[in-house]
Amino acid sequence: MRLVLVLALAITGCKKPTERTPGPNILVIISDDIGEDKTGAYGPEGETFTPTLDALAAEGMVFRNAYSNPTCSASRGSLQTGRHASRHGIGRWIYPDTETWDLSLDEMTIPEMLTHAEGDYTSAAVGKWHMVRFTRDQPTEHPLDQGFNHHRGSLANPLDAVQSGNTPRSYINWEKNVDGEVEWSEDYMTTDTVNEAIEMLEDMPEPWFLWVALNAAHKPWHVPPDDLNPMGVTESDSAYALYDADTKAADMELARLLDSIDPEVREDLTIIYLADNGTPGDAIEEPYDRGRGKGTVYEGGVRVPMIVTGPHVPEPGTTDALVHFVDVFPTLADIVGVDASALTVESGDSRGQPLQLDGYSLLDVLEDPSQNPRELLFTEEFYPNGPGVHTYHNRTVRSMTHKLIRNEDQTGVYTDRFYDLASSEYHEGSPLDTTTLTTAEAEELARLTAEMDRLKEELTLGW
Repeated sequence: MRLVLVLALAITGCKKPTERTPGPNILVIISDDIGEDKTGAYGPEGETFTPTLDALAAEGMVFRNAYSNPTCSASRGSLQTGRHASRHGIGRWIYPDTETWDLSLDEMTIPEMLTHAEGDYTSAAVGKWHMVRFTRDQPTEHPLDQGFNHHRGSLANPLDAVQSGNTPRSYINWEKNVDGEVEWSEDYMTTDTVNEAIEMLEDMPEPWFLWVALNAAHKPWHVPPDDLNPMGVTESDSAYALYDADTKAADMELARLLDSIDPEVREDLTIIYLADNGTPGDAIEEPYDRGRGKGTVYEGGVRVPMIVTGPHVPEPGTTDALVHFVDVFPTLADIVGVDASALTVESGDSRGQPLQLDGYSLLDVLEDPSQNPRELLFTEEFYPNGPGVHTYHNRTVRSMTHKLIRNEDQTGVYTDRFYDLASSEYHEGSPLDTTTLTTAEAEELARLTAEMDRLKEELTLGW
């Protein structure tokens, strides 16, 4: 039996038949708001609190240029669908009480893709979902409607709830969704998520796909339970200290999850760990820039930790390949033997049309870290979610050496910033003044601009 474990963001699956065909099991785990600057394996300055993740990095492949969207809901949507935000329509986090847009049921998610694989997959999602608006009919059914057999966890952030009252909400007073039924929980969210994941690993028939999405270290920052607070922080400590304590608690619980897996199963285990976006500005410490973290398309907002271990990684190392959350879907398809290029839309007005994916399988990169699936990488943020005029639309395209950022408002007025990634020097303008560039820089800018313009036209909401 092969076990595929993907640490990153969400989960999926389908029906439970009487007879089942074996297939590779898959576990996906995603943390929340824990950027490269807070992950020890990425060599940040100062103390870090991620020994579990650092141990994974020491035995696997570390991706140095892995990119998310700037915020959580958009990243989750892109990971689950293999499609950029402008296709699935979630451009930033979802305000669940007032939102008019969420992940459409016409989108094919990873568990729905797995129905095309050999084997009849059971799926479960535990922890944070945050791809649904509470204004839709039966929002608590959304994870199940997207292909999961089970969802046990929060539908959004700790302070959000379908029900009213029961305040002040927190990591120990929160609304838990249990397969479509909500209840109030006083169990520590991070511990509850890991408890549910361990239970799922014990109970699910094979083959299975499990998505484990931690809420930590998202706000509200707090003092963890005593057994997860070796740092001894108190409520009077700084926001930085509380954030670090919550990160440490999450890392400790990830260790408990991994330790719960049978050693024989672990021997053939592939792990992919991802964080959903960069560190929030008010948790970023010098020398890192607080204005260029979560919620921005600067490097600190969208370049995130990604670590892969297991049978697809011949030896530990690092890769500079340009990869994105949209690559997880086709990578898993490749692992389970599904031809992603042959998938079609299965519902809605575009039913039967080819499924437009933006990602690439990363199996070649895992076998040979010098490989690079793409020359240019794109990510974006916009508001409001859905089609129509956006108050702002921030995009970025980068190559191995340079990066172009375009911030555009609803009137079409934009500002471009062109960065040399080696020196962090940049040129700014609308449009840029190319007279100050060298010939090589001007050629690189032209290449990135052409890609930016092409994607603006190509990436339209729909299938």
